Amino acid sequence: ELLGGSRISEAIVKLRHEVAGLTLEWVEVLAGAPWAGRTIGEAEVRTETGVSIVAMVHEGDARPSPGPDDRFEVGATVIAMGMAEGLEQLAARLSG
Repeated sequence: ELLGGSRISEAIVKLRHEVAGLTLEWVEVLAGAPWAGRTIGEAEVRTETGVSIVAMVHEGDARPSPGPDDRFEVGATVIAMGMAEGLEQLAARLSG
């Protein structure tokens, strides 16, 4: 269970892998953030940031390849891939 919420430790959450300009990043959804409670589709994540959401983990439930109807729940960890600038934009909207 690679993406299982029970297996993600604090060290892994902070891990960044860079491959040919792409970065894989873990971002926690915080209360009061602009996109907290919105769906991926409502937020227009790819259009706004150019980032792809790879998975979301919330309360031990891992959701690989989430779709446009999946919601950014407060306390969830969002695993995303993209360029550094887009990931910074995503983090600002989920944790800012």
